[in-house]
Amino acid sequence: MSNTPINRLDYATPDLNRPKTRWWALFTLLAALVLIIMLLPEPRSRDVSPRVKCASNLRQIGQAIFLYTNDNAGQYPDSLGTLLLNEDIPSPIFVCPSSHGIASAKPTTREQAAEIDSGKCCSYIDLGRGCVAGRVLADQVIVYEPLTNHGGDGMNVLFGDGHVEFLGKVQAASILNQIAAGKTIVRLPDSPTTTTRP
Repeated sequence: MSNTPINRLDYATPDLNRPKTRWWALFTLLAALVLIIMLLPEPRSRDVSPRVKCASNLRQIGQAIFLYTNDNAGQYPDSLGTLLLNEDIPSPIFVCPSSHGIASAKPTTREQAAEIDSGKCCSYIDLGRGCVAGRVLADQVIVYEPLTNHGGDGMNVLFGDGHVEFLGKVQAASILNQIAAGKTIVRLPDSPTTTTRP
């Protein structure tokens, strides 16, 4: 056994001759990770689905109808093109993104309204003609779209109280059959109350 006293500070003193490769490698790795994270693209927000964009279009059409009725003694517009002529609503709103239709590119609003009314630049079907605000029922169909717009999975519908709902293909087909029979929808198919159009 050695009689040399142990200096406790010797343990705390680094060996200056020992290679520092381990620490240097760790530092390099951390720097590389930080650089990679900084260079990664920012996560993009998910694209809004065409069905959601379509529902938004119908909500905006519903708001334009509401504004129109306020200015016209409660009368609903004769057509969707009338909304374009009288309210602050752009022509692309009348095209469902799932329909692959195109918005009118005509130079004047009057020409765009004519294309919307002809169905050439419009994805939606208006049932509001002749309706009067205050007599429209909350669940009455005002504007709807063909079942083909979303690949047959269903359709968005604007109801009399202004809400928009996506109906699956069974409910949608039932409503379309009732519309074809000349009925105004009062309740959805699970509650089969309907009234005939006046």
